[in-house]
Amino acid sequence: MIIRPCTAQDIAPAFEIISHIQAEFVAKGINQWQDGYPAPEDLQKDLSLGFAYLLEEDGQAAGYFALCLREEPYYSVIYNGAWLCPGPYAVIHRLAIQPAKRRQGLATRVLEYALQEARRRGARSLRADTHEHNLPARNLFLKAGFTPCGTIFVRKHGKRDAFEKPL
Repeated sequence: MIIRPCTAQDIAPAFEIISHIQAEFVAKGINQWQDGYPAPEDLQKDLSLGFAYLLEEDGQAAGYFALCLREEPYYSVIYNGAWLCPGPYAVIHRLAIQPAKRRQGLATRVLEYALQEARRRGARSLRADTHEHNLPARNLFLKAGFTPCGTIFVRKHGKRDAFEKPL
């Protein structure tokens, strides 16, 4: 498996992976990644900002994530807790693993990569958020040593549990 920056040609296969997860969330009653978000345009924006990454295995897209190396406006206010570290920080968004590739440690490897890259670029911590009912994501963050920090509110998408891991 390799992790590399996305190219324009990677957006369609990356969005296909996200589409599968959006359908899974609907089936499980999880109100995350609904209402047209994320859309291909969101991945294009990640690409234009240099935040888009692809997991590739045997020449095929196995996952996608955005590693944002700037302040996240929605993280400026946190309820029922506090962030552990002042900035600068990095944020991992839109982490998606192809359903057939799950339970192989790929998401853990993504977090390890994101932590190393954030550290290399001068971040003091890596932050993330997820829906309270997205138990696989919550468990992934906890297993990787992230600390639950409180609640944030993201646009029209609502309440999200916030996590942080100091570097």
